[in-house]
Amino acid sequence: MPPSLRKACQACTKSKRRCVPQLPACERCAVKNIPCVYDLEPIVKSQPSTRSHEHARSNGSAPQPNGELNIVYDSVEAARDASISALAIGQGLNSAAARPMLMSTGEQTQWLLAFFSQVARDGLEGKFSPFVHSCIFQQRFSASSCHAVTAQACGTAQARLQLLQRLEDIHELTTQTLSRLLLDKASNKKDAEVESLIVRLFSDTQSLWTSAPKELNNDFGFWESWVVAESIRRSMFAAIMVRGLWHAAAHGHVYYEPFFESMPFDPRTDIWEAKSSEEWEEAIRKTGGQHTQLKSYHEFITTTGTKLNPEEDGVFQRLLFVCYHGSRGIRALEEP
Repeated sequence: MPPSLRKACQACTKSKRRCVPQLPACERCAVKNIPCVYDLEPIVKSQPSTRSHEHARSNGSAPQPNGELNIVYDSVEAARDASISALAIGQGLNSAAARPMLMSTGEQTQWLLAFFSQVARDGLEGKFSPFVHSCIFQQRFSASSCHAVTAQACGTAQARLQLLQRLEDIHELTTQTLSRLLLDKASNKKDAEVESLIVRLFSDTQSLWTSAPKELNNDFGFWESWVVAESIRRSMFAAIMVRGLWHAAAHGHVYYEPFFESMPFDPRTDIWEAKSSEEWEEAIRKTGGQHTQLKSYHEFITTTGTKLNPEEDGVFQRLLFVCYHGSRGIRALEEP
């Protein structure tokens, strides 16, 4: 049974066509691939399917089945407020109330599909992503060189190499996942394979996030320490967004992730784009002299407003901007 809604969507109303309200989009809007927006918020959405519940148990990508109804919100702000309210009264992180559904518009979904399709193509061509810095792939250690140094230095070099290799592996897994999701032709096994890849990507990235050393300066140079740390931060963003993209493409909505907006990164574009320690130091001097200037996703969005600051206008930042603002963000990026 379709979920209970209070009136026809805007598109059907404007076209004076009969609307059968349902989520994430009425049949007419789904066929035409146009945004389906209701003037009044949906009352409730029906329970996720049994398959969604089984997937939730395997990787926590959806709220646990507990008899709750999922409400679908049409803005990040509304979903965040609902999540905070649920957590404040003791709802668990995986409850439907704490992770409400967030509607994605057709325009936003198409923009994100095009963005991540290009990331996949670049990866297949040996180019680099906005999530893992290109210098990661240029830093190589030869295991045979360890015989000339102390055992402690050898252990440090090996640990350093392992960390770099894990980042490179995540880059390759991201490319593989996006390629299978967006570029490969449909097959009977595609959905299961993509789901398996996404579970693995999220698990591997989360493991790296939690196990990476808290201090890198003793093992790395200052520039490389910053690059590794920033690549880890951005890879975590990527894993969550790829998972959301998959869910939006399949179902037309995503689950709001509690604390996603608290995740930090360094938004200074020139710092990220530096290709050497000299370029990096010069960029730091031009931006105030701070080697690290982290902002949470929420701080980045609230300080940016409705238009990106020139010093924070990069490929990764544009992605976050559109994820938050949707169609409004896309139009803002198109303005001169």
